[in-house]
Amino acid sequence: MEAKKSKLRFNMITRYTREQKLVATVWYHERVYTDMSYKQLAANFRIRFDLKYPTLNTLQQWDRKLFKKGRIYKMHKPIKRLMQVPYVKASFVKFPNIAIKTRANLLGISWTTLISILNNDISPEEVELLKKKGEERANKNSGDTESMKVVEKNCSKNDSDNNINIETISD
Repeated sequence: MEAKKSKLRFNMITRYTREQKLVATVWYHERVYTDMSYKQLAANFRIRFDLKYPTLNTLQQWDRKLFKKGRIYKMHKPIKRLMQVPYVKASFVKFPNIAIKTRANLLGISWTTLISILNNDISPEEVELLKKKGEERANKNSGDTESMKVVEKNCSKNDSDNNINIETISD
């Protein structure tokens, strides 16, 4: 009998979507201005989503997260990392055969961020395509090897002034 109770209780747990969490949290936060009670909010939530309204403790927790941290849920792809993806791709075209740490230094990002981009945002096949495109481009412009030597020389120094701007990478 006890096993059935716990099993039934487990099935009663509701997972909420991001929209449902945001709506419930904003309604809870705005209740001071709308003069709505918890029961009224629960009724409105049930009408809109046909789900049980979250508990008061859950709402307070979501409220703290949303209005202090700016989000309720974990963001799986940080915006800063995603902003670097086009620059990383351009660097494979411009300089196809440099090491990871050198490439990261060239781009002005940490090598761990570069590895994260390569593991999560750019497929190995795409990297190979970009490298081939860069090698074909280098074969057309044989003078490109001189600029590569300058980049390697600058990246080997540990000065912060030696980070090369992306305009030099993508023509």
